[in-house]
Amino acid sequence: TRATLGSRVNPSGLIEDVALLGSEEVINGDFATDSDWDKGTGWTIGGGTANCNNTSGSTQDLKTENRILNLGGKTVKIEFTVSNYSGSASMIVTLQGTGGNDFTGINANGTYTAYSTIASGENSIDLLFQASNGWIGSIDNVSVKEATIDGLARVDYTDGTGSLLVEPQRTN
Repeated sequence: TRATLGSRVNPSGLIEDVALLGSEEVINGDFATDSDWDKGTGWTIGGGTANCNNTSGSTQDLKTENRILNLGGKTVKIEFTVSNYSGSASMIVTLQGTGGNDFTGINANGTYTAYSTIASGENSIDLLFQASNGWIGSIDNVSVKEATIDGLARVDYTDGTGSLLVEPQRTN
């Protein structure tokens, strides 16, 4: 095990990070219904996505209505997908309680992932999407999960089966 983020060599020969993930903390992160989110001007939920057409002249927010609880002092994995982006502005995404913006300058389609540590005293937080004036696009697959990233074994799958990656013992 290591005291830092673990990695593995997957069956395709690519190196990827390893994390043990907890249960999903975001309610309705797939936007299956128009519920569980507070929507600012220009935000709508429909067709399985949250859609923004922000022409209000100011930043508009979409945030979780049901607060994320009991993750103070823990590391979380935040992930979401942007599609249909055609705007001229960017979006900031913040998991309140992390002490900063987890994503800045979101102005392209793609899946965004970050690991962030929540301050130890923060046990009731919101996930906040802040779309600047002119941000047009959709978000989906919003996820926040507790992540254990330190002290995990390193695994190599290059021969088709998993084997531990270990370093040879050294002595001085």
